[in-house]
Order: sequence, then structure tokens, then C-alpha cells
Amino acid sequence: METTQQKLDRLNALGTQLTQWEQGFTESVAAQYKRRNLSDGQHAVIDKILAKHNPDAIKARDEWRANYDDEKREIARKVAEYYKKNPPYYGDVARKILNDPAYIPTEKCFNKMTSNKYVQRWIAQREAGPAFAKGQLVRFRRNNDVRMSLGAKYKGQLGVVLSVGTDDQMSATKGSRPYGILPMGATKPLSVCEKFLM
Repeated sequence: METTQQKLDRLNALGTQLTQWEQGFTESVAAQYKRRNLSDGQHAVIDKILAKHNPDAIKARDEWRANYDDEKREIARKVAEYYKKNPPYYGDVARKILNDPAYIPTEKCFNKMTSNKYVQRWIAQREAGPAFAKGQLVRFRRNNDVRMSLGAKYKGQLGVVLSVGTDDQMSATKGSRPYGILPMGATKPLSVCEKFLM
């Protein structure tokens, strides 16, 4: 079994392959180990850094970068737009994706960002497009959501679509695309979510 000193020696040998933070951490724990034992948490971080820099991990990262094609880049850009509009999750990574065309997120980060249920619902809504078109006659649903959000008088009422919200106005909630609807007999339009209409 590898000793703590052997692990520290391996870390030190990585030199500039380590990030600036990892280099600082390595120097700090190496100095501390000369005086006293390291904590379990420090041992866990050492193991994590060594695992990140083992040959298999390096090969996997290189393969990920080589296979990061235009399709993945476009998916990353779409989900970065979602996270930019729905903070705070993945805010830093989203900014890098949107502002730096050469930036490649880690495979783990890419998978977490793109495969969770919220962003998948948002992507599905974007791809489906709007359910109603400008000028179309629609009916408000006859459910309690309409009554609670808009008022009982709108349940089942007809209206005309004046405007259709854009993809970037939607949240991950199903049916969240906004519409400008002019109810029959009204003089002022309402802002209404798609889920309230049929």
C-alpha cells in the first residue's frame, strides 16, 4: 500500500500538470506532513488529485476533447442559455461556453448539465415549438389553474393570439411559453402561459 509520503512525492512530480490550486494544496499538505499527520479530508483530496492525473483519466480526457464535435458544442450552447436565464446552477460554466468558442467543459460537467430532467424538458419544449400561432383563435382551459391565475371569468372563454413568446422566455415548466392573448370582448391583452390555453 502506498504511503502518504509516496503520494506526496507523486503529486510533487506532476509539477505544472497540476492546476494552480492543486499546486498550492500540494505545497501546503507537504509542509504540514513534516510536522503532523494529515486529516481524512486532506487524504481524500490527495487521492482525488492523483486519480485525476492517472494515465487512464488523462487518456479519457484527451478522447473527450477529440470527440467534442459541433453537435456537442451546439447542445452545450443551448443548455448554457437555459442556465444563464435560470441561475445559479452552472453559471460560470455557462458563461464560458457562451463567451469562449474554444472552451470545452469536462465530460462529467457536460453530462450533468445536459441530462437532468429540467433542461431536458426545456429542450423538448424548444424543439416542439409554439402550440399556437399569431392570429389563431384559442380557448382558455376550464380548470382551477386558469381560475386561480387569471380569474374565474376567463374559464372557457375564447381569445385571439396577439403574440407568441420566444424560446428564451420559457422556463423548464411544461407549457410555460408565454402568449399575448386578447380575450373576446376585452380591450387589453393578457400575458398567458401555453398550459392555460387549448
